[in-house]
Amino acid sequence: MSPDFPILTLLIFLPLIGSLLLCAFWRSAAAARPLALIFAAAEFAISALACMTSSFSALPGAPASFFFFEDTAWVERFGIRYTLGMDGISLVMVVLTTFITVIAVLVSWKGITPPRPSNSLIPTR
Repeated sequence: MSPDFPILTLLIFLPLIGSLLLCAFWRSAAAARPLALIFAAAEFAISALACMTSSFSALPGAPASFFFFEDTAWVERFGIRYTLGMDGISLVMVVLTTFITVIAVLVSWKGITPPRPSNSLIPTR
């Protein structure tokens, strides 16, 4: 995986995109459940890929002990930057969290009937 690939941004915004798509399917459990599982599994796959491709050494130009680091100027006029970083313990916790999310979606497959609009705002559904 390229060091320029924004994996941290993808890990943050993929659940948001999934939950917004689930808002459209809140009346149809038959469509919402597989969609939730797809997004949860994709998030887990990306985090597992990040764990497997991590060199477990600090990146050049990143603060010490960061395995993944993104820093981009956001609003240059005011000096505002978009900065994300992930160290070793954070990497393990993200993989664990995304794995538990997949398990939670599978366990609750038949548990929520009928679906409500508020359920689509939770990224794990």
